[in-house]
Amino acid sequence: MPSGAGTAYVYDWLRQRQKQTEENRKRKRKLKKKIKKLSKKRKLVKRKEPNKIVRAIENVEKRIEQEKRHLEGIK
Repeated sequence: MPSGAGTAYVYDWLRQRQKQTEENRKRKRKLKKKIKKLSKKRKLVKRKEPNKIVRAIENVEKRIEQEKRHLEGIK
């Protein structure tokens, strides 16, 4: 190894580390943006759906109607 090769190796290693950390940051930013975008779509879809209370009431009404039909069929 020629003299001074050790410092060049360390310099290259440091540059690679810096480049790698920068790429990781960019990758994380992209993923965060993608997750935000996808979760926004889900939130919009959830808003359009009836909430849990309304769904529960609808289910109870359906069950009551089914029981009425069942009782009418028995008579």
